Amino acid sequence: MAVTATPIFQQAVGWAGTAYTTASSTSTHVTGGTNGTRVASLTAHSNSTSAHVFIVGVSTGGASFPVGAVSIPASAGSDGSTPAVDLFSPTLIPGLPVDANGVPYISLPSSLYFLVLTASAAINTGKQVTFTSMYGSY
Repeated sequence: MAVTATPIFQQAVGWAGTAYTTASSTSTHVTGGTNGTRVASLTAHSNSTSAHVFIVGVSTGGASFPVGAVSIPASAGSDGSTPAVDLFSPTLIPGLPVDANGVPYISLPSSLYFLVLTASAAINTGKQVTFTSMYGSY
């Protein structure tokens, strides 16, 4: 995208969902748009009976760069007492940029960048850990 003095606003709003149900693996959660994408939220829910660690990273296609690792508690966001996990919380992944309202986000500069999630171990049989995001592309 060319540099300009004119403000740039998001042109498309999106929602992403990724579910992990088996062995450890890496999945693309959000693909950057042609002119860039701002991922405004990343939330995890689990109906598993044990905690699971996930690595949040940014990939450029060939290489993946970890941003942080977060433990998702058993039953997070699914049992009415354990809350879902806000992975962009400054206490879980410190150092993310914040917008004018103090809300952390991750920017993907172009369609060559991806927000990726990696499960560090297999998920319990018959259970799943689910991630959801809201994002906007320019």
